[in-house]
Amino acid sequence: MHIASIGIDLGKTTFHLVALGERNKILIRKKFSRSQLLAYTAKLTSSLIGLEACAGSHFVGAALREQGHQVRLIPAQFLKPYRKSNKNDFLDYVRAADGALTEFDPPGYSSSGVSSINAAGMITGIGIDGAGAWHGFIRAADGSFTFFDVAGAGTGNGQGTGPSSINAGGVVIGSYIDSGNVNHGFVRYSGGGIATFDVPGAGTCNGCGTVPATNNSGDRITGFWIDNEGVSHGFLAAFQ
Repeated sequence: MHIASIGIDLGKTTFHLVALGERNKILIRKKFSRSQLLAYTAKLTSSLIGLEACAGSHFVGAALREQGHQVRLIPAQFLKPYRKSNKNDFLDYVRAADGALTEFDPPGYSSSGVSSINAAGMITGIGIDGAGAWHGFIRAADGSFTFFDVAGAGTGNGQGTGPSSINAGGVVIGSYIDSGNVNHGFVRYSGGGIATFDVPGAGTCNGCGTVPATNNSGDRITGFWIDNEGVSHGFLAAFQ
């Protein structure tokens, strides 16, 4: 049995683990306490493991790295569809005010994730390629797509460009994960230009770095950064 990647949903008292094989086939689905989880993962061969980026993920992530696993911290919005579906992968969707659903996958991608929608109906998210790398997209209200990648983003499994939020003006913010698995912040302006940034003090270790989460129409960004000790800290930044 070859495990391609593992996802772990962190709860207050229980942890759900799903291991995927080739073509996203579910190989293992188990529920553990924290101690049971770490005892189980200690017996696995070195694997790529994705965790929701939250306060509790840093302790678990550090323990998994000590066991020899590669750990990716993933913004919560990219995990929500997996929690709501038993499918191996999923179609994104838009739900109208009357309850009607419009399902879609970005052209060229069979797996994807939506992170944000603004008042004009513009949507941003990720398309996941065959290697597991992320690519950013913007879906306009008319259904057309614009794709983008931040320079310096990695091309391996769990690496790439991950938009988190789009504001009323069409400005997208998010993080990109480089080839060393470090997170960096980016701003994509409505005209297509991209600026990158790192919070001073952000770590450069596997899974560390800068992770923007939301932006508003007042040109403010909120998010968190993770230092080299695996501790997360919040930030508020302005962009122009």
